[in-house]
Amino acid sequence: MVTEAIYTFKKLKHYKPFDETFFRLAKLSIYSAEQFYSTVLYTDNDSLEFLTNGGLKFDRVVLLDSIEEYNGGNYAMPKILTMISREEPYIHLDFDSILIDKPESKAQVSFPFPEPDLTKLTTPTHYEFVYIAYVKCFVEHIMDKIDYEKQSRIKWNIFPNNSALLVNKPKIVSEIFTEIITEFVPDKIEVLNPTAIEQQYLLSHLEYYGIDYDFRNTTDTFNIVDYRTLSDKKKEYYLDKQKYVHISHYAWWPDITKEVLDFFYKKLNLIEKKTIL
Repeated sequence: MVTEAIYTFKKLKHYKPFDETFFRLAKLSIYSAEQFYSTVLYTDNDSLEFLTNGGLKFDRVVLLDSIEEYNGGNYAMPKILTMISREEPYIHLDFDSILIDKPESKAQVSFPFPEPDLTKLTTPTHYEFVYIAYVKCFVEHIMDKIDYEKQSRIKWNIFPNNSALLVNKPKIVSEIFTEIITEFVPDKIEVLNPTAIEQQYLLSHLEYYGIDYDFRNTTDTFNIVDYRTLSDKKKEYYLDKQKYVHISHYAWWPDITKEVLDFFYKKLNLIEKKTIL
């Protein structure tokens, strides 16, 4: 049974800023998780100080040596190192994820939704996303460096989102990620897209080894681009029916993000305290 919601943080260079919106969203994420779980942060000393100064609090903090020692720039690696270390079931949440209802799944590994599923979504935008996020880097850095057997493991028609990864069998995920970073692409970690290592390769190896997994939703239920076109009345209805929200584009839509956060702070009865940066 999953009793802990875990987070990972190492202050690496990231395409999203660690600003006031980040902290406001992170606080909401932690509060939403506390409705159902104990919260645990995996981090290093400097990063813990940074988050603490920003007003973030957890039930438990783990200073992980492997995160402290990691000096690369791939922002997926600290998260992977956390999951390698875990022995008990968990849900790993990103700081831009909000739980409205408790996620449930009997699968050994459960993803929140695919992004995208090319067996169902085939617009040019989806193909462009897959090319930029996955294909281009693979062709440039990986394809000629691994044998056909390893190449054949990789799935190219469905790409999972890991923003709220529910893991009922942590040993399996730990072993797969260990294999990925030590045997599959050990010398290419710093040039690979983080989403490829963390998401695509995990799903590919789950399928390769015949491990039971599922998607709790067929697609991302919250689409900020669609949301911003709605009337005020429809926006409230749209938000109120959400069971899980992943606000991945908060850096590009600050006004819309504020509007969404205001709604869920009120819905979850969260009292805000000013963030100290």
